[in-house]
Amino acid sequence: MLRILQIVPDIDGGGVGSVVYNYLTHMNLEGLHVDIVTEDHGYEQMLETEFQKYGISVKTVSARRNGLIKHFCEIKNIMKENQYDVVHSHQQNWSYFYLRLAKKYGAKVRIAHSHCTTQLSDLWKIRFLNCFNPLLKRIASGYFACGYEAGMYMWGKKIADEDLYIMNNAVDLDKFKFNPNLRNEYREKLGVNNKFVLGHVGRFEEPKNHFFLITMFAEFVKVNSNAVLILVGKGTLEEQVKKLVRELNISEKVIFLGLRNDIYKLLNAFDAFVLPSLFEGLPVVAIEAQANGLPCILSNNVTEEVVVLKTTKRLELLSIKPWVDTFIEMENMNNNRSDAVNEMRKKKYSIQEEAESLRQYYMVNVKVLK
Repeated sequence: MLRILQIVPDIDGGGVGSVVYNYLTHMNLEGLHVDIVTEDHGYEQMLETEFQKYGISVKTVSARRNGLIKHFCEIKNIMKENQYDVVHSHQQNWSYFYLRLAKKYGAKVRIAHSHCTTQLSDLWKIRFLNCFNPLLKRIASGYFACGYEAGMYMWGKKIADEDLYIMNNAVDLDKFKFNPNLRNEYREKLGVNNKFVLGHVGRFEEPKNHFFLITMFAEFVKVNSNAVLILVGKGTLEEQVKKLVRELNISEKVIFLGLRNDIYKLLNAFDAFVLPSLFEGLPVVAIEAQANGLPCILSNNVTEEVVVLKTTKRLELLSIKPWVDTFIEMENMNNNRSDAVNEMRKKKYSIQEEAESLRQYYMVNVKVLK
């Protein structure tokens, strides 16, 4: 039995946790024992029960912000008790500290995984953690990233060119394929029949740039009073965003849906998808939106590698006008959304195929490194 530990920041339905969930739930788990370690956020996270349905154990530890010593002591105890063969850390700059413990307690395969191309918050902390990158390169046995740029950011050019394993943020393409019946059903439920619906999925935190999104949408409404913006997610800035919506007098045009577990259905109701992030790696939600055939408008802070379809555009955040102009163009766009999955499959975004490749990586490298 191969014992695998995945270390993730959270499993609350988005980002890294969603990528790990997609891979593990589409992987042949025969002969594998898989555990998830995530921080305790004070409530049961959205994917916790879902992981358990597949026989994947979820172990929560105290959050780093509540004390590093306590956090890493709990991590140490889990590793010591379970003697993992593979430890796969999705903790970006913090990965050195997890993989050091993994090596101490016998893990032969030690993977550090980069999920972003830049980071803006807590710059002093990031600079400090970057000091450990030379040590991380020595202690890790596998250098992973969601794309080449994310690999360059964390590992540098030599590793990115020669030793990088690109683990695409793949999705279940058949699940996300455009469905006209679901479109009619969800537009009826949401009360947006005959509306031009812009959609955004992302936590209400600084990187997602909601204030730019709301300000820009308020300008778009001036030229298209039939437009509606749907926001999916939650976070610490949600109330501030709602306040801005009220101040701009567009409350009737903006729908807040909170966290959802039916994104693959909800995307069908949108006419376009927007992601004006301040920084991202290779966002899985942009892959999901493209698999659904949605025209997508992303900031140029989102890696160019995410652009799979010709209907996906990247824009600078310097001015609102180009965004509004692009929305106007997309209103008149005539594309066959059902064809999108074929192009996505060619670019290796099929989760079934990518999950099997990852399983083989684990199996082969444990044998090689023993």
